[in-house]
Formats: sequence, structure tokens, C-alpha cells
Amino acid sequence: MTISAAKNIEKIVITFSAADRMGYEISANTGTYTSDSSTLKGTWDGSASSVTITNNGDTDHNVQARIKKIEVTIAE
Repeated sequence: MTISAAKNIEKIVITFSAADRMGYEISANTGTYTSDSSTLKGTWDGSASSVTITNNGDTDHNVQARIKKIEVTIAE
């Protein structure tokens, strides 16, 4: 998925539905993405006007990313 804004995005917090539905080796095209299964959250930190976050599952690792909420913080 790609999230874009007129100003730079500083943070994206994704809340997932369950620990086994947080995707597989999720990556971002810029910045840093980390996940924490204890809180069901994945967090992207950086500074960009557009961020692409990818679930890298394949036929052997077909783990869906079921998202409940996305929070985006824009630079002032």
C-alpha cells in the first residue's frame, strides 16, 4: 500500500487484527519499519511525502496482513 501526503509523513502506525495476521516480512521503500506482535502494531518512522509498505509473503509464506487501523502523523 502507498500512503502519500502534501507534506512529509513522519510516522505511520498500523494496528493489525491478530498476531498471526501481521503480514510476512513487511518492508518499506524508505525509512524504518518495525513490528511488535505483543501490541499488534507495526510502525514506520522516517520523513517522506510518499511511503510504500509491502507485505512480502509468497506461496510458502502466505500470511495475510489484516489491518484494523492506520494512523498517519504529518510534519507541521
